Amino acid sequence: MGRLSERERFEILMIVGYGDRIRSHEEACDLFNQEHPERAPISRFAVYNGGGRTHVSEETKLNVLLEVQENPHRSTMQIDLNNNIDHSTVVKLLKKEKYHPYKVHLLHELNEDDPDRRLDFCEEIMFRCDRDPNFLNNVVYSEEATFYLNGSVNRHNCRYWSQENPHWIQEYHSQNQGKV
Repeated sequence: MGRLSERERFEILMIVGYGDRIRSHEEACDLFNQEHPERAPISRFAVYNGGGRTHVSEETKLNVLLEVQENPHRSTMQIDLNNNIDHSTVVKLLKKEKYHPYKVHLLHELNEDDPDRRLDFCEEIMFRCDRDPNFLNNVVYSEEATFYLNGSVNRHNCRYWSQENPHWIQEYHSQNQGKV
């Protein structure tokens, strides 16, 4: 496909339409190709302009950065709703200002009797391995997936926006809560 001339681009804009009658990119592409059979056919990507770059005022930039400073846990979706700008614009702005979305690292809470329980567990495993050398081949190893009844936070959706790594660690009580 060759480059579109200025006249052809205007023609595509007229085909796409405006107001109450706006055609899809596919419709506009089909109509243009029907009207110009002598030309190499265009694809719908030639019709789609991609939206261009969004201009964000200095005031909006400052509001976004201030919001992140006040609450680094706030999601980019909340920020875009509060400032009436596109979600991708918020992410690009934060990245441009050297902010990174750090993920929380969850650590199991250790109780006082945990060392004794771990020792008991190790002794039990050693005893079973002595009795049956294939015992460990029958153990299923998997990723831990836990759903809490109290609705605790899914760490995959939890971010901390900062210019420096905060080494954010949160203890959680995996043994004491109701699980599904």
